[in-house]
Amino acid sequence: EIAASLQYINDSASFWRKAQDLIMEANAQLMMGGLLLKGGAARQAVSAAESALASYRNCHVTGSRELRAVQLAVRAHIGNGEPWRAIWTAEDAVARYRERRDRPNEAQALLSLASGYTFSPSGR
Repeated sequence: EIAASLQYINDSASFWRKAQDLIMEANAQLMMGGLLLKGGAARQAVSAAESALASYRNCHVTGSRELRAVQLAVRAHIGNGEPWRAIWTAEDAVARYRERRDRPNEAQALLSLASGYTFSPSGR
């Protein structure tokens, strides 16, 4: 059941917050965001994904964890009816990966950017 799973994840995030382990809290937020999006709560999924992404960046976590947060944020923004926010999130990720010369993650972020454009009524 989604409600029970959300409670367990929330309890985990709370534990990590009290332990002041921002990365583990972000991992819990990322999991929560995915479950919220699956359950149709796109607005809350956006909040969880953006929180995880900000925490990862604050802790200088890059690579696959950061990318998963970007991808979730993009899907959540689209699910929330805000494809332009998905585009902004993906564009920022593409620029960051280009700056780091991280071609594989840049390529993945470009796919997220394409998703944003696909769901944007104006194409932008």
